[in-house]
Amino acid sequence: MRSLLHQCFLAAVVAAAAAVPAGFGDTGSPPPPAVTDVETIHISKAMRVQFHAVVMPAYGQWLAQIGGVDSLPAFSMYLVQSRYAPGNQYLFMHLYLMDR
Repeated sequence: MRSLLHQCFLAAVVAAAAAVPAGFGDTGSPPPPAVTDVETIHISKAMRVQFHAVVMPAYGQWLAQIGGVDSLPAFSMYLVQSRYAPGNQYLFMHLYLMDR
């Protein structure tokens, strides 16, 4: 009986050792995520027109009213105060950053 327990323990130790990656370079972690075609952002032409014809002029007027300076935090605050839908805020923020 003792021999059988000893063999099971030895088999478990060997299996555990085989599961540990060998060497310091291989940690077993997956590679970092990459941007694929599925993850690219598609912004419609209508959304781009709305951004340039409506959102940016209104943002400029809002900045003049408060005496603010054009910046990413200011634009973000404008989007929140204007109560655009969260998805539209995301797209407008993307367009704002891409036009810089």
